Amino acid sequence: MSDPPNNNSPRINGSHQNWILRESEERLRLSTAAGGLISWERDINTGEVNFSGGARDVLGFEVSQDTFEHFMHVHPDDVVRVEEAIQHAINAKEPLMIEHRLAGTREGQPIWVRVAARFVDDHRLIGITQNIDAQKKAEAILRESETRLTIELADMQELQRISRSLIEEEGTDALYAQILDAATVVMHSDTASIQKLVPERNELFLLAHKGFAAGSAKQWEWVSVEEKTSCGLALLLGERVIIPDIESWDDIAIADLEAYRLSGIRTTQSTRLISRSGSIVGMISTHWRRPYHPSEKELQLFDILARQTADLIERKSAEEALRESEQKLREFNNTLEVQVEERTAELTRLTSKQKELEELQQQQIFRTILDTQEQERKRIAENLHNGLGQLLYGVKLSLDQLDEKDADTVSAQIVRNTDRLLNDAINEARRISHELMPAILEDFGLKTAIEDISRQFKDKIRFKCRFKGLANKLDKYVEIAVFRIIQELMTNAAKHSNATEASVMLEIYKTHIVILVQDNGKGFDLPGEKGDGIGLKTIHNKVSLLNGKINIVSKPGEGTVINIDIPAKLNN
Repeated sequence: MSDPPNNNSPRINGSHQNWILRESEERLRLSTAAGGLISWERDINTGEVNFSGGARDVLGFEVSQDTFEHFMHVHPDDVVRVEEAIQHAINAKEPLMIEHRLAGTREGQPIWVRVAARFVDDHRLIGITQNIDAQKKAEAILRESETRLTIELADMQELQRISRSLIEEEGTDALYAQILDAATVVMHSDTASIQKLVPERNELFLLAHKGFAAGSAKQWEWVSVEEKTSCGLALLLGERVIIPDIESWDDIAIADLEAYRLSGIRTTQSTRLISRSGSIVGMISTHWRRPYHPSEKELQLFDILARQTADLIERKSAEEALRESEQKLREFNNTLEVQVEERTAELTRLTSKQKELEELQQQQIFRTILDTQEQERKRIAENLHNGLGQLLYGVKLSLDQLDEKDADTVSAQIVRNTDRLLNDAINEARRISHELMPAILEDFGLKTAIEDISRQFKDKIRFKCRFKGLANKLDKYVEIAVFRIIQELMTNAAKHSNATEASVMLEIYKTHIVILVQDNGKGFDLPGEKGDGIGLKTIHNKVSLLNGKINIVSKPGEGTVINIDIPAKLNN
């Protein structure tokens, strides 16, 4: 700014006034330039325009009266819109407010300006033009940032959704599909794939893919370290691999190049999947059908997705290992069960065999005992019949030779008594001999033999005999044992029970024999049953040798019921 002229006059002269005006204009110019503004005034009728200076600083070029229309320099894409707005303001005499681009600036790039004007009278329009290019660029950057943030937020939400899906234990195939969808969204790719590392083969197995042609998927079902693919190279180098352009990759194998071309892939990247323990569990790859280089932000989000995918594969591998372990355990248990069953069957067979041997041995003992008893009975019976019986009969014959007429009365009575006793002794010897060796059993069977015993005791007790199943022929030794048991029970009832009536029931079935003897005698106390008499002991022993069961019900004064159940050994 210039110094004011030296003038001591109390009145302001013309030069001083001009200086004040210039000073005011300079301040206005500086302020408008600082605000990126140009002020102007236009006469609608004459077309005359007055405007402030500083256009070059604000707009990047000078403006003059002759170039006012050129000053507008409206961008071709905005011409129609600007002309319509100006014409509307002129016709309606309304304020003009519009933003548009100017072309032909010194940088050669369009700039944004804001034009504001109003009519001060019918024909004069005053206004300002403001450079808002920086503001517009900032807004564009802000919109781009907002768009990018919106996309990133959507990507993060997708990653969170996948995380929730992993937690909620969705199906594996569905989870893989979600991961592949998220991978193509995050990386803005056309296709994607997930592979699992199989350590036993040191190869990658294709778990899932999106957008592969069938031939490509078949080619990459298994990928080894030696194969020239992005995933094979990443496995070999132990780091992320990006192939910017497949067509310019010299090391690629023909088969893999054809597989890439079959799916239309030009750019590919593969990222290793690392477990929580630090080991490689697989690979996740994305592919583009155009040359593309992913940004750092995309790779950062993709690494989050890779972390989730690694967790999923690791968890599924652990579940598979657990299932295999459980299957092996089940197989081991099944094998063990089979071995136990086989061992149990063997033990059962051996036990059964042992039992058969024991039964056979017991039968042999039983038969030996029975044979011995029967032989002894036969010997005793023969001795009674041939020895004692004959002697008694000889004594009786000698006694019969005595003449009662030659004897006195007393002697005659003695002879008669002696004769009667001899007859009783002979009959008893015959009966005992008959009991010891009953030929009737061998000749006529159980029914006749038992009925014969009943007739022998008819003077002491009345037996009622019932039989069932006698058509089932028994083993000889079992038949003898059954007869001896019934004989012993009937003898006990006749001699010791003081009973007047008794019943005998014999039922023979295919599997067992039932003997039931019941009397109305005096009965006895059960606690001492095994110790009361040789008869019951003998019966217990025979039943035990036959693997049978005996049940005795008796009370003093209420009679006795004896029930015996013996396994049948039929004579086939």
